[in-house]
Amino acid sequence: MKNYYYKHVKSILFFTPIFWSFLFTFFAIWFNFNTGNNKIYNLHIFAYEQTSRTYAKVNNNCGLYSSANEQNNSLLFYVPESYFVSIISSTENGKYFVSYGLFSGYVDESNIDIVSFVPNSPTLENITFDILNSAGTQIWDKPNTNTGKILSTISADTKKIKYIASTLGEIPIGGKTNVWYYCEWTPPVDATKVYQGYVYREATTNLSHIILNPECEPEKIINSQSSNSIKLSDAMQTTMIILICLPFAILLIFAISKIVAEAIKNKKSKVENKLPDETISHTMGQVPKLAHKSFKRKRDTDGESIEVVFPEYNYIDDDDLM
Repeated sequence: MKNYYYKHVKSILFFTPIFWSFLFTFFAIWFNFNTGNNKIYNLHIFAYEQTSRTYAKVNNNCGLYSSANEQNNSLLFYVPESYFVSIISSTENGKYFVSYGLFSGYVDESNIDIVSFVPNSPTLENITFDILNSAGTQIWDKPNTNTGKILSTISADTKKIKYIASTLGEIPIGGKTNVWYYCEWTPPVDATKVYQGYVYREATTNLSHIILNPECEPEKIINSQSSNSIKLSDAMQTTMIILICLPFAILLIFAISKIVAEAIKNKKSKVENKLPDETISHTMGQVPKLAHKSFKRKRDTDGESIEVVFPEYNYIDDDDLM
């Protein structure tokens, strides 16, 4: 019986902390919702390791120049907005010498925000475009067909040319825009050659979708409103808590009720099994005590007394039958 109770007490001690832990968790969530802190933020992972490098987040229209003078002919391309450059050094005229991926150049300090962490994805990756299937094009060393040099010819319907950034240049004859793509291309006939240069945008198609880099200072994320914030009604919050906590409550009640029912059943069985043995023992013990005993009773009519003697009985003990 002791082992029986011990086994079920262990079950209660096991399930009770689980139940109350879930109950506490979801009441904490409920309290969080009802105190106005009901924003679910799209948090991102950051690398906080200390290194000698300092990174800066790029704002819109941040040009990377080959010269600190920022002349138009020294513009390499515009670093994609919201991505990061690594600061190599600073100059006296408000410029930083930086690197973006494998490229280095100068940026204006007004176009960057220095951050205190190391970003996981500092550069734009996995962006490609195709060449129109109507005609081929060329890759140039400058975004200018008059002063630039053709590095290679790209066939029509060429797929998956690696996009790096965009820049502004000359509008070719028959063109409508001055936007060029700075890209990297490897000819399929010679995988040992890699060309980095400019392709006119109107000769391209199927540019991959470019998204903003979500990485920023952690405190800015915590204090900002997420576009994915969710607000639940009070009824929905309560329903969620009940639905999740109810199975644990039922399990706990079931465990306790089972223990009580088994305890009552075992107690009743024990009483029923012991009662016949005790009655027989008690009765057998009285038989030898009554043998050869007598008692007198006065008669009310004539004053005579009658002595009654109990006869002697032979009885057999249960042990004699063994």
